[in-house]
Amino acid sequence: MKQIVSFSFSKVRYSELSQFVGSVVAVVEKHKPEALKITEFFTMLKASMPELEKLFDKEESNKELTASLQSLIERRQKLVVATRQQLVSTMASTALQAKARELKPKILVYLRNFSDGNQKERNEKMFQILKLTESAETNTLLTDLGLMVYLTELSEVQNRILLIEKQVSEKKSTKKFVNRRELAFKARELFRNLLSAIELAVVLNPETDYRPLISELNVVLGDYQAKINSRTTRRQNTIKKETVALSPTTTATA
Repeated sequence: MKQIVSFSFSKVRYSELSQFVGSVVAVVEKHKPEALKITEFFTMLKASMPELEKLFDKEESNKELTASLQSLIERRQKLVVATRQQLVSTMASTALQAKARELKPKILVYLRNFSDGNQKERNEKMFQILKLTESAETNTLLTDLGLMVYLTELSEVQNRILLIEKQVSEKKSTKKFVNRRELAFKARELFRNLLSAIELAVVLNPETDYRPLISELNVVLGDYQAKINSRTTRRQNTIKKETVALSPTTTATA
């Protein structure tokens, strides 16, 4: 009797759940679950798909926000470096030296080592830097020294960073992470129930040929299991490399 291969459902990532369950549902539906007498459990698993698709959308949305935030943070760092370099270059200019000396203590304290500290501390430094533009007198200095063009873009970038950070914070506060664990647990139970129903139906209905269904299911499960195994191997190899890199070098002695 052909059996369903073992499968590590718990290792399926949240972002993969919708696609995985959809693949299983498509295979079972193709082989007519009514005729195979597994309609009840098939229907329950299929009914979970809309929620899993929402989960996938949330995962993708989080990835997009994180990618956008990282891109903006990198852009901000480049602008900070450019601002600092521009200020330093004006110190060498006889015509601008006096103005640069006047502005230097107000801004360089925040520009220097800007990347040190956490994101909250860098946001505070940026707040202090941009606050300089609120003074008409300082505005004139910034313009004369060629710094205003950088601070104008920095202001735009910083506003977008704060907006995305707020969106990320709001997503966390809605307890989506708790919901996705619940959805994953529910999907896992429904998946196992369907496989158990198929295995039981094979025994109870010897006149029905379940081999085509099981063969096709095994292909889907095998492909996903191979993907999971490959991911696990890569992670283990990475850990081994990091362990070796951190190990003290030993020298054999005679």
